[in-house]
Amino acid sequence: METTNRIVKVPIQWSKVSDEEYKEIRVLAMKCASYGNELLNESYTRAKGLEQKFKREMETQQQTLNGQVPEEVWTLIQKGFRGVFSTYTDYSNDLSAAIRDAVGREVVGMWRRLGKDVLSGRQTLGRFSAGRALVIRDRGVRLERGENGLEMVLRLKPGTEPVTRLAIYVPPKDLYVKKTLERLEKEPGRINKGTVVFDRRNARKFSVFIAYEKEISDALKEGENAQVYVLSDGTMRVHCAGRTLSLSEYVYRATSMREHIARIHGRLRAHLGKLKQVKDRRRLSRKLSHTVSFEVWSEDWLHQLSRRVALFAVNNGAKDITWHIDQGVPELPWHQLQTMTSYKAGEYGITQIRAARAPKKALQKKTGAMRTKLKELLREG
Repeated sequence: METTNRIVKVPIQWSKVSDEEYKEIRVLAMKCASYGNELLNESYTRAKGLEQKFKREMETQQQTLNGQVPEEVWTLIQKGFRGVFSTYTDYSNDLSAAIRDAVGREVVGMWRRLGKDVLSGRQTLGRFSAGRALVIRDRGVRLERGENGLEMVLRLKPGTEPVTRLAIYVPPKDLYVKKTLERLEKEPGRINKGTVVFDRRNARKFSVFIAYEKEISDALKEGENAQVYVLSDGTMRVHCAGRTLSLSEYVYRATSMREHIARIHGRLRAHLGKLKQVKDRRRLSRKLSHTVSFEVWSEDWLHQLSRRVALFAVNNGAKDITWHIDQGVPELPWHQLQTMTSYKAGEYGITQIRAARAPKKALQKKTGAMRTKLKELLREG
């Protein structure tokens, strides 16, 4: 059966994470970032041939100053410069093999994606950030039953004994995450990687994302057709098998939040233009950069809404999903929503049909027809 890669966000119980555990994870994240950046430095210098160039220059300088510089001084100079071209810090006593292996794979992946552009000078390779750098390979991530029920077990330090256990709480209504975690508990071999991401707005919180392998069911040949209607006034409903699911509150919440975030950013930028002191401008610029953007906020919104649509289609025996989106709808990431709904529903064999938007000349006619159809479906439901 065909498989695909998926990512699930694991809900951690913050109240059961002690200060010592948090500090330990934070320190390891900083060391992980340092290790990744040193690997990037080494790979870049080797790729550019700078290491060989430096060695030739050192040999030339040593020959030029032969007898004028003591041997022990040359040894110190070479040791100091060697750190520029190799990973000279030993992290084997601080980071587990699962972390070091994962970081190495991340570096390889970055070079595969950006290598040509980096060497040509069109793009930078990037850096590891302590807030997103803590990655653990499959063997270092497990889901097990413990004192607090289902727990996430992370192998962060070298050796077999020291592990970090994090209590998990899954809301009763979130059946998608619950089923996913239960399956990964029974089949740990499906886990590919775990990533710890710290919250920029709350330094005390962090999230854990698990990348795993999932089988895709064969496309269903029989079943109902789920219809998703999104109208210009923000109305959003899903109809399938005589049942109707209203999702208009999601559209209203996202529209309101987008306007709210835009107002906050606008006020901060306006105030920034009035400041004359450099230190004040820098302070406000940092505050502006840490203010949440709509793109970041909408990530969770997209997951929630796409999950609601997919589960409604699955529970009502749908074989495909058809979208009807009016051209006057609020400006929200509808394309991303359709894509995320597609892969969530596709795991159960449901295909997705994106209905083409009507041309401008037919907009009024199409909108009227959509409203009429939706009213008929609501009366039937």
